[in-house]
Amino acid sequence: MCGIRSASDPATNTSMPLRPPRARMMGKRNARHVEKIAYSRSLRLFCCSLLAVFMLAAAPPPRPQQMLGVASLCSGRPCLAIRNSSLRPGRLLQIAGTLDPQDPQARQFSFTARVGARRAPPEGDLNFYDVAIDGVPMLPAIAIVGFRGKIQRAGDSLWADLYGDGQRAFFRSCASFEGIHFTVWTGRPLSGTLLWHQYFYLGYDVEPTCTAAEMPDPSH
Repeated sequence: MCGIRSASDPATNTSMPLRPPRARMMGKRNARHVEKIAYSRSLRLFCCSLLAVFMLAAAPPPRPQQMLGVASLCSGRPCLAIRNSSLRPGRLLQIAGTLDPQDPQARQFSFTARVGARRAPPEGDLNFYDVAIDGVPMLPAIAIVGFRGKIQRAGDSLWADLYGDGQRAFFRSCASFEGIHFTVWTGRPLSGTLLWHQYFYLGYDVEPTCTAAEMPDPSH
């Protein structure tokens, strides 16, 4: 009438059309589905992280033979001799220098280094690796792989808490006729428990200073 259209006339209704009920329901279902997927992924990630923490906590500590060796010079270059054939380059090394058996005035020392490439071939049960060290320090000395704690002094001895259990491990060296016996003891050296031993051949005669307890292999 009079050319005026009613509000219900599509030509004059400028408001947005309402979504059909079915479309609204589908949108809500899709949103809930996306939320479920995100929640499931977050739950899986949390479970995997928790499992990794438990596995690390339950992993047994490395055996002494796998983490303790002797750093020395091989053909004029620093190297590591250790009963471990699977060290990767870049692993941290802590070097503990005990008193020189031929020089009682020599100072004890400790410093860090890095494992380098593996040398071939092994000799018996010992595997050899290059060692990245700034300069050429006094070697041979005891090397500890992957240890991030502190090497400390107690009187005339060096010690470290190798496994983080509060138990001190003492480092010691002594001379036999042609080489040096390196040992690590839980408890005081000689009166505690022998944790590790490795012999280093010097190739020349020295004055023996070792006791029988420091030489588990009588052939040296």
